[in-house]
Amino acid sequence: MKISSLTHYKRDHLPNDVDSLKDIIDELVPALQLLERKHEDLKAQIELLKHEKFGKKSEKSGSHSYSARLSERFKESSKKHPGRQALPAHLERVRVEHDLTSEEKICPLCLELMVKIQDVKTEQLDIIPNLLQVKQHVRFLYACRKCYGGIKRAPLGSQPIDKGLPTSRLLAHVMASKFADHMPFYRQERWFARLGCPITRATMWGWENKITFELDSLVNCLKTEVKTRGHLFGDDTPMPTLEAGLGRTKIGRFWTYTSPRDKKKPEVIVYEYTPDRKGEHPQAFLKDSKGFFQSDAYSGFNKLLENKIKVPPKGSKNGPLTQDKLTLKSVGCWSHVRRKFVDVLKIDPLSVALEVVDLISELYKVERLAKEKKCSDAQRKKLRTKESKPILKKIHEWLVHNKSRASPTGGVGKAIQYALNNWSPLNTFLQDGRLEIDNNRSERAIKPIVIGRKNYMFMGGPRGGAAAATLYSLIETCKANKVDPYHYLADVLERLPTHPNKRIQELLPQNWAPSQSFTKKTQHHMATHRTPALSLMG
Repeated sequence: MKISSLTHYKRDHLPNDVDSLKDIIDELVPALQLLERKHEDLKAQIELLKHEKFGKKSEKSGSHSYSARLSERFKESSKKHPGRQALPAHLERVRVEHDLTSEEKICPLCLELMVKIQDVKTEQLDIIPNLLQVKQHVRFLYACRKCYGGIKRAPLGSQPIDKGLPTSRLLAHVMASKFADHMPFYRQERWFARLGCPITRATMWGWENKITFELDSLVNCLKTEVKTRGHLFGDDTPMPTLEAGLGRTKIGRFWTYTSPRDKKKPEVIVYEYTPDRKGEHPQAFLKDSKGFFQSDAYSGFNKLLENKIKVPPKGSKNGPLTQDKLTLKSVGCWSHVRRKFVDVLKIDPLSVALEVVDLISELYKVERLAKEKKCSDAQRKKLRTKESKPILKKIHEWLVHNKSRASPTGGVGKAIQYALNNWSPLNTFLQDGRLEIDNNRSERAIKPIVIGRKNYMFMGGPRGGAAAATLYSLIETCKANKVDPYHYLADVLERLPTHPNKRIQELLPQNWAPSQSFTKKTQHHMATHRTPALSLMG
């Protein structure tokens, strides 16, 4: 009797002989076990989703093992509060004097006039509210009174938007507010309205669209530089995008490519928007790149990481085959591996996953030690060979030992399989002291996109995505090199129309130095809006 025939069974339908009943049980047990595994997997997914929604978000490994930190979770810190932080020294100080009245300056004991012996200073942080002003250009017109044959007018000079309303400072403010501070145009529209000067979000989008055509030349230079560094990080994140005629958003993609700072070169971060997540997009971007590429295990990168074509060393006719031609060496991410096991612990803190998470924490201890000792690249490689390599061997033994014990569809089984599938890239960081143990650098570069997405919800179209990628590239490279995005954009947007193309490198965020005219204008602006000193009598 088959299980399928028992869908609407009645007791009377069951056979009476023992062997037939045993056959039914033999069929039912595996089916019930499969249902039980699916039930447990679904429970685990629900618990993980609940934890992601309501639980603690931090994944920092700290200096202790995961198990030790679990036992210390509820201990209260005994450190005293460090007190109020001093206000930055570069801020302008406006002196407000508080003096005694003439009567209060008389000594109450001898009735003599008291003298001032000290200034007691107490500082507060104040703000001058945002102020819009009209920059009125007055051009003098000249004519010849003798022959009336010629009229001359002083030129207006180049503008960031030809015949446009905004100055470079206003454009910088609007773009930095959206892409550095995550304030979408509809909120800025309300801000302009409160100041009594309505500017629509459509107008601001028009400004963004026009200036990014000019700024694209800078971002193209950044892209060229990041692709020639020899060590790249890559990641991507979805971006809902409106599409004409579709009636709903379509999921586009933002990609980030970043190269870390080294002794000679600063950090560079670039973004690219694409309408989908097809592997052809990163393959086109990175096709001429060489060196190391650190990423998650996205299959779209695979064609870039295949090592097929080999060439002999330069100048050797019959030498051994050596470095691969036009290839990128894959570097794995231990943070991704750790995260998959930590997700299991969020549901079951006593899971066997605790053992491998503690082993991975040992790898990160080596990285912290190298940082504390300020190791050179060669020293870091030597330290990893000595300390990290034995830990990796233990991790691999643990993965192989527990693979057969864990359900392939369960959290632990999937995490083990992910680590084993990517074992070779996960060991690449041992080969070069420049390499990092994880892909967190590119994940940090993705974070501004994620925060922005929560505020403006979607891109207005593919062109909007491309424009956003341009501004994110410049602003995030500014932030990585401790350059103020507002000052940078305000100066560059004013200089770009007349700046020689052969010297375009001067205007990249990592190379930028403010022009003399911009510095003078900034100082004049601060001087004209300075609050006068006050004197308050008691």
